[in-house]
Amino acid sequence: MPVTDLTKVPKAKSSNEKVSSKATYVTDPVKKPTRRVVQFHLISERKPTTVSFKAEDIVDLGDGKGLTAIRYANGQRTIIKDDQPDFVKKPDYLLFMAGILTVQSSNTALLEFLRKSNSNANNPNRLENKQPKWIEYDPDAISQKQFEEEVKKLDAVRIALEADTKKAFGMAMMLGGKPQDALDAKLYLKNYADRDPAKIIELNGDPTLEKKSNFLLALSVGVMRVDEKGRVLWGSGNSAITIVPAGIEPHDHMYEFFRTEDGGVVYNQMMEKLEK
Repeated sequence: MPVTDLTKVPKAKSSNEKVSSKATYVTDPVKKPTRRVVQFHLISERKPTTVSFKAEDIVDLGDGKGLTAIRYANGQRTIIKDDQPDFVKKPDYLLFMAGILTVQSSNTALLEFLRKSNSNANNPNRLENKQPKWIEYDPDAISQKQFEEEVKKLDAVRIALEADTKKAFGMAMMLGGKPQDALDAKLYLKNYADRDPAKIIELNGDPTLEKKSNFLLALSVGVMRVDEKGRVLWGSGNSAITIVPAGIEPHDHMYEFFRTEDGGVVYNQMMEKLEK
């Protein structure tokens, strides 16, 4: 499938340089292949497609000597256009099938062209006025990323299952759940962790979580309630403790309220009721 994650794409270089008439190529050999084949994936948000590109470009080789014309021609060991014999008139075409171009690791000239082209998103010398078209697929990097994601998911699941009752209720309700009991809350969090572990980890580290969770638990067990007018009341009372402003979540408002002198008293009373 085509690759769309460009978070690690190197910053492109300025193209405000002249093309050297005869480039002096600084030897920068293609990295020694560790795989029999190397894949390049098209960068596209569309479905995988079949497309061809002419294998020629004007690039910065990183040698500090300006821009150099390069091209790939089958049978040629160099990609420097000026170093190729006169009978080579045209470059070859690169054909991506279903969004993928597979290259034998023994074809070092083609690999070098693909890596040094401005169309390569991984090229650290890519010119800033050139949009990348492909990216090299690195299975080792993909495997590491998958491992890190699995570790993150396991951490999030652990947080969900080890949360105490107050915390589990609060986190579940803050994430849109309506748990009936502690087990229901933990199951909701566990399922949420499978989908979005980063959110669970982020919420677990929120310094406001404890007070918000306790308030949401108080709502769920009837110690407190919020009426249709946004008034926060004791479960059996009719006098407003505070009023939640329009557009503000009750737990966000109550966190700020609990930090006041009067709110601190209410918070302690609420906790006493929850402990009964």
